[in-house]
Amino acid sequence: MRLTLSVVLICACGGGDPAMDGGREDGGVDAFVDVSVDGGCVPTACPVDACGPVDDGCGGALECTGGCGCSDETAEVDCPARPCETARCDEGRCAYEPVICDLELCECEGCGDDELRPCGDGCPAMVCDPQPDGVGGFANACVPTASLRCGLCDLGVVGCDDADDLACDAPDFPFLDGSVAECNGASPAATVIYMDERVEGGTPDGSREQPFTTLEDALSAAVLRGARLVVVGRSPVFVGTRDVLDGVSILGGFAGWPEWEPDESFRPVFRAGVDDVAEGRLVGLRAFNVLTPTRVSHVRIETDDLRGESGTSNLGIALVNAPMLELEDVEVVVGDAETGAPGRDAAAVTTTITAGAIGQQGNPGSTRSCGLTVVGGLGGVAICDGRTAVETRGGRGGQGSGAM
Repeated sequence: MRLTLSVVLICACGGGDPAMDGGREDGGVDAFVDVSVDGGCVPTACPVDACGPVDDGCGGALECTGGCGCSDETAEVDCPARPCETARCDEGRCAYEPVICDLELCECEGCGDDELRPCGDGCPAMVCDPQPDGVGGFANACVPTASLRCGLCDLGVVGCDDADDLACDAPDFPFLDGSVAECNGASPAATVIYMDERVEGGTPDGSREQPFTTLEDALSAAVLRGARLVVVGRSPVFVGTRDVLDGVSILGGFAGWPEWEPDESFRPVFRAGVDDVAEGRLVGLRAFNVLTPTRVSHVRIETDDLRGESGTSNLGIALVNAPMLELEDVEVVVGDAETGAPGRDAAAVTTTITAGAIGQQGNPGSTRSCGLTVVGGLGGVAICDGRTAVETRGGRGGQGSGAM
């Protein structure tokens, strides 16, 4: 099974132009000579009497049925299998109809042979998987959409986007190439290693089927095998300060063994307590010299309250030279730190205030202008410890009034 989100269909039709049908003078459609038009190869069409796969002249193959004879009783045997189509016999010739899943036709215009076909309109509850076993041929199985896996090592699920088209919802690790990833966690060259403390039977080897039961074993194996990701099942609680390993990502959010279904209700917990205090600090997650792309995703970090640990800091995460570390969907719950020491009283301040100078004499009133107001002089200024303090200036003199 392969999920493809965008498909380009290239088809060719027969015609009478020698330049387009491989050079056949009579305009037939059964020539198989490579031709180029504007630098691209044009596939030829099926000969009318061909039955089964035929070379299209461009490195591909055509499923030809024009020459396939059949009977109503033996159509499924006589007619070549096609992806998500059911064979029937129509007047001695093979004909095809879309597979029906849950009373819905499964159709996909332009889909490749190994691509899923949605069944029905809108977001399909069922799809037709032409190659469910992944070994070739066309078994054409009806599969519930919710059961499909996709993305890096099938860590994602198939759903629908806003346009009701099939889409893959999977963890995004842009620094990991899914096309070359080694998904068998037991392999010496594993890309992904699995860990779930609740596994029954077997010998842990880091695979989906036999995951490690401790995070320490999983991380140690990741270092030895060069793995880049440890997937943690369920919501185990890991006690003690957790150190991030350069280049080894940690991913939670899975129901764990044996199906490893994505489930956001599960979240591994890293919890640091008083016993983990070191150098005056309690730290939940610590990263030092992370210089390779690394991600910690869908986990919870906790630190306990600090009582009786005077002068100790409480930190959820401490990073030192970790420019390549990414934290995604991480919950951080930091406990209280110890109450600080009481503050000391401030030193006593002695201030000497010198009496302000005598205010300036007011201007004399006028005897010539009736109603003229005369303003008094400015008040004196006090001197505090040798500095001029404007806020201690004396008041302005009173207003004089004119005389008749």
